[in-house]
Amino acid sequence: MTSEAPRPVFTGPGPVPPGGPGAPVGVHPPQAAPAQGWTGRPDGPPPGWQGPDGAAPGFGPGPHGAHGPHPHGPAGPVPPQGQPGPSAAGIGLPTVAGIAGVVLVALGLSIPFDKTSSWVTQTAWSIFALLAALLVVAAPALRGSIRAPRGVWYLTAAAGGALVGYWLLVVLPQVSSNTGFVLTLGVGAVALTAWLSPHRPR
Repeated sequence: MTSEAPRPVFTGPGPVPPGGPGAPVGVHPPQAAPAQGWTGRPDGPPPGWQGPDGAAPGFGPGPHGAHGPHPHGPAGPVPPQGQPGPSAAGIGLPTVAGIAGVVLVALGLSIPFDKTSSWVTQTAWSIFALLAALLVVAAPALRGSIRAPRGVWYLTAAAGGALVGYWLLVVLPQVSSNTGFVLTLGVGAVALTAWLSPHRPR
């Protein structure tokens, strides 16, 4: 029986197995799986990565309180929070009272409806009273042409005070008449408009 000749061992240089010298051929070492959602792109850190202050970059303060870049581009300035405007009741009531006051003043100046009305016997005072009442109602519409911060309120207060002065000097002595009654209602409504004006300093 002849003995089988030993096979020669190749000791020359050759390819090294993936696992290093001594690792079995054909067996690849395990590789770490990439983080979920991380594509390996260099434009940002992987999900869950936190900066030195414990905050994700772009979403929290960095060193010395500085904010990092926003992930979707630079964030624009935050608009200031607007102050709440006047309520519907604060706008509607002065307007309704002002219109009613102008109508009542015009009506009171016309009573009685003959040649003895205030338009005939007190023409200058009648024009003065009606213009004052109209100015109280129309003052808010002139705010675009008034540069003073409280100019609208000063104009409203001046016109309202002029109308009250007319009532004290002219209407009060004859307040028991029909003309005095209607004019009193009109002057009171216009004065209420001036007092409830949204431009009055609170």
